Amino acid sequence: MRKLKIKYTGYREKLRPKGIRSTIVLAFSAVSVSVMLILGIVISLAYFPDDTTPQAST
Repeated sequence: MRKLKIKYTGYREKLRPKGIRSTIVLAFSAVSVSVMLILGIVISLAYFPDDTTPQAST
């Protein structure tokens, strides 16, 4: 278990941003992914509404 913990903390330290440039890149990437997800949901709801089945005429 201890070996796994040491391996995990070493991996986590490699992922941690080292400078201001990598921090800005990481923040920009997170914002971009969030915006793309929101736009994808909005566009899919606009073009494919829930009620897409045609109504039967009587």
